[in-house]
Amino acid sequence: MQNDNYDAIVIGGGISGLMSALVLSKHGNRVLVLEKEEVVGGNCRSYQVDGFTVDTGPHAITALRGGPIPMLMDQYYDVTPQFQPYGNYYIRTPDASLVRCPTNVRDFLMFDYLPVKDRMKLAKTIGSVMLKVSRGEDYSDRSVHECLPSSLSPETMAFANTFSMFMSGRGMKETSVQRMAAGAGVVKEKNKLTPEEYKAIVKGKADFNNFANSDNLDLENLEEDEQKKGKINENGKINENGNKVCNENKTETDIKNDKGKKKTKSKTSKQDKQEKQNKQNNKQKSAENNDSVMAAFKKTFTHKGGFSTQGYPIGGVQAVTDCTLRSMPALTKIQTGTNVKTILTEHDSETGKDTAVGVETTDGEYYADLLVHTGFASALPQMLELPVSYVNQLKGIDHTVSLSLWLGLDEMRPEFDYVGSEVQFEEMPYWGGPISNYDKNLAPEGCQSVGFAFIPQQKDVKAKVDDAYNQIFTLLPKVEKHAVMRHEQITVPEKAAITVRGEFADIRSPVENLYIAGTDTDKRSMGVTRAAYSVVELIGKIHADGKLKRQNDFKGYNFKRDYLPPIPK
Repeated sequence: MQNDNYDAIVIGGGISGLMSALVLSKHGNRVLVLEKEEVVGGNCRSYQVDGFTVDTGPHAITALRGGPIPMLMDQYYDVTPQFQPYGNYYIRTPDASLVRCPTNVRDFLMFDYLPVKDRMKLAKTIGSVMLKVSRGEDYSDRSVHECLPSSLSPETMAFANTFSMFMSGRGMKETSVQRMAAGAGVVKEKNKLTPEEYKAIVKGKADFNNFANSDNLDLENLEEDEQKKGKINENGKINENGNKVCNENKTETDIKNDKGKKKTKSKTSKQDKQEKQNKQNNKQKSAENNDSVMAAFKKTFTHKGGFSTQGYPIGGVQAVTDCTLRSMPALTKIQTGTNVKTILTEHDSETGKDTAVGVETTDGEYYADLLVHTGFASALPQMLELPVSYVNQLKGIDHTVSLSLWLGLDEMRPEFDYVGSEVQFEEMPYWGGPISNYDKNLAPEGCQSVGFAFIPQQKDVKAKVDDAYNQIFTLLPKVEKHAVMRHEQITVPEKAAITVRGEFADIRSPVENLYIAGTDTDKRSMGVTRAAYSVVELIGKIHADGKLKRQNDFKGYNFKRDYLPPIPK
């Protein structure tokens, strides 16, 4: 039986766990990562099947411009993946042709694969909703189904339902309009922790009790406050040393008299100033509102989707995991094939609080001052005793199960002569595409590796494998005879489904020193990006609670890397 002490223990060796361990160990903490499987990376993993590379489910790495992955990589990564621009999204129509996915009102009006009446109705509805959402109205509690116009055709309803499933993991009755708008790039994902706050945390300069924020400054009374502090002289100029300065041409009596006059004048002057400032503010607000309306209106007609921020890593998604591991300090120990059975706690009878102190595994006990759980949050009640209300919250987390099919083709097929991905919304909807078009080394010379993800709305996913293959080969009959490799995966592509009423776990747990990270804790973006968002927030919470020990002088690399080429003008 082992009995080791660490500064931090990370439960789970998926990409969320590895990123969490990287951050903690870079700051000098001795970290133990415990993974129940024999390999790390979770869904951010690639492997070979009969000479073809497959990812653990098809992937698109989102928000590579200004998102959480660049934030983490610029500060903590010694080496980073090389990303290729992701390309376009296409619709695979019933006649097997490809058409670009509509992303704005104009596209929907010209989208011939839906009935004309539906297009007119959809264009009006989408235009109205996109305008409101892009101007700040929150549609998080309104489902896609609720906002659709009435009497749409079955094809159009299937179209809406398909995109809802791939954005949230559930159908249009459970998917929020806000989620669809963010996924399509109509509105930006809002950072809970701003980039400035994040950088301050990395450098060890953040003060969450009194964090500098220009929005909180009282500009109107700033001068008066500074005069009280002795930092502004009688002529309104700031002294270098903050001491009071008198005008050499005036006596002290003159100055006192001037002060009396100024008191009378200052009231009128201040009122005039305020009225003038209010007029300017109203004028500016009016101009900004007009600009925002015009910008939002233009966006509803010309928006091209958020694809310019997306990429695919050379070498497959395994490259993200590999770069995380290569950047990991020697302070981190990764132990695979180790299942955590119990989270050990100590109870303080005076405060009534429980504190996490370690874990019990199949091979021993390990102790640490900080625990980070990155697996399924709903599994926590099996590991330790928790408040009933919290357990009920975790039970409300809704997980999505995905079926992925991979085909290894013995030649480059014209059906997959594109860079990007495709969506099919008839029969069994799927999303996917040819990953070897980004990197020819992912398939044998002259061959292709193509993946498709299905989200069967039933528990017995294995029963749908044959139906999924039949769907592809019926739609693309010439592809079947060239499929020299077939491979199936059943995964949970990201943990908590982003639904209208779906629950998420908080990063802080009710137990002292126990934190949670991963896609059960954040509803922004998807996949690896969503995991990275959770780790950025984890840093903030741990720092705010005084748990981010700084045993070394690491202040972040502060790189500014370009993960994608500039957008052509």
